Amino acid sequence: SSPAATATTLTDQTPPPAPAGLTAIAVTSTRIDLQWSPVTDPESGIRTYRVYRDGALIDSAATPALADSGLVPGTTYTYEVAAVNGAGLEGARSDPASARTPSDQDGDLVVHTTTSGTGIPAQFTVQLNKDAFIETQSIAPSGTVVWNGLVPQEYHVRLIDLPQNCTVPAGNARPVTIVAGTTVETTFVITCE
Repeated sequence: SSPAATATTLTDQTPPPAPAGLTAIAVTSTRIDLQWSPVTDPESGIRTYRVYRDGALIDSAATPALADSGLVPGTTYTYEVAAVNGAGLEGARSDPASARTPSDQDGDLVVHTTTSGTGIPAQFTVQLNKDAFIETQSIAPSGTVVWNGLVPQEYHVRLIDLPQNCTVPAGNARPVTIVAGTTVETTFVITCE
């Protein structure tokens, strides 16, 4: 036999890459859910993910998701995530993602459509406006769209670019009054010929 030889494997000196695809979604007035794509590290694997809110470390997660709760209503938060590998090296932070928690003083609007007849288009466009505030959303012929976090006041909602063969017998343009902390619903009944 030859003389014995020993060797020590090198420790991982390469930090993992930054996580990609970070999203932040406000699910309640006090909670934001985060998700991102998993990171791989072929040398030592991924041990954990560190989550930063507004630049400060707030938590760690074993999987690429985290629910951040106990937040302040009506506040915008910005998040970043970094992966930590098996050697304890923290990689670069992800691109930031932001979300605003709805305010208890804000209100929500839910718009429904119900369509009957023939020649029904694939979708309609709903417009919500108040002075300089104008937003539109596409809606299915029998569908629903939602506006969250609206300042309480009177708005005008209507279907725009309505095909000539479709009408709203009860009236297209209508006022809706948003009340703090409540959800207001309105339905457009559409007839197409």
